[in-house]
Amino acid sequence: MQRPSITHGLRLPLLKAGKKAEENIEKGIGMISTLLKSLGYVKGEPLTFLSKRICGLWLVWIAAVILVGTLFGGAQMISMPIFATGYFLGFALILANKRVYKKLAFGRPSRFQNRMTVISIFLAVLLLIGMGGPFFDSHQYRMIWLAAFLAFGIHFFPFAAVHGKIMLPLGALCSANAIAGMLLSNVPFTTFAYADVAVMGIFGIILLRSKNPLTLKKTVSETLKADKP
Repeated sequence: MQRPSITHGLRLPLLKAGKKAEENIEKGIGMISTLLKSLGYVKGEPLTFLSKRICGLWLVWIAAVILVGTLFGGAQMISMPIFATGYFLGFALILANKRVYKKLAFGRPSRFQNRMTVISIFLAVLLLIGMGGPFFDSHQYRMIWLAAFLAFGIHFFPFAAVHGKIMLPLGALCSANAIAGMLLSNVPFTTFAYADVAVMGIFGIILLRSKNPLTLKKTVSETLKADKP
């Protein structure tokens, strides 16, 4: 009588594990689809990124604020009064300014994109409190600011639904820079601060130079129609 092989004995558990993994993946996809639908996402409808230039201007502004704050940071690494003043001034002059929005935006974001913006900001606040908060009592400014860099880096990822895929490498680079600063404690903090400034400044300029996606779509559509026999 032939004895069952080891592979034969393992086949059934592996098949069961594989089937369970597939079921879990399907459940996960279903949950994500339900979540996106609740946020206003319409399946199959392409996203149009109409406020890229405003995001670009904001990134350039914040990069400049961090640069100035670092130059005059002193014991705080980045001057908190300079950063706070610059941040809220930028919010008033850029994000809450209807004239700037009218000049730079190509249209209004969808309901889904507006909700993703709120989620991204809420995520940044939670991460700032969770990662940077514990270092305030001991005045560990290096870790406070690196945690802030990491929080903002992570919060760029969901912004990809609002401003496009360009936010993914932006988030990855900012996050990697912050983590490197946390791990390489012997490297001066200014190295990572200036790196963060450079990354946000470069991506900000790229976004600020974005073309109107509606015009580009129209041009592509007209070209395809002209090419048809």
